[in-house]
Amino acid sequence: MAVAIESHAEGHYSGSASSVSISKPAGTVSGDLLVAVFAVGNLAQTSVSLVGWESKAATTLSSSRGGAVLVKTAGGSEPSSYTFNLGSSGQNGVAV
Repeated sequence: MAVAIESHAEGHYSGSASSVSISKPAGTVSGDLLVAVFAVGNLAQTSVSLVGWESKAATTLSSSRGGAVLVKTAGGSEPSSYTFNLGSSGQNGVAV
C-alpha cells in the first residue's frame, strides 16, 4: 500500500493560547494515520500533548521557538476536532 495524503486541516493562532484546537481532516476513517505537526513560538519549552496521541519528536530551537510531531491511528469514532495542550501560552501553528 502506498502512503498518500488524503486530506489535511490546519490552524494558526497569532494570539496567545495554552491550547490549540483543530478540526478532524475531512474523510478520516478508521485505520488512517493522523500526523500533527506543530510550530510554536514564545514558549520556553516544547510540551505538546493530547491523550491518545504519541509524541514522536519535539525540539526547542531557541529560548522561544520549537516544534513537535505527534501521531495517532484513527479509530472508529474520532471526535470532530482535537484540542492539543501546549503546556504554556504562545503563538502557534498546527497541521493534521
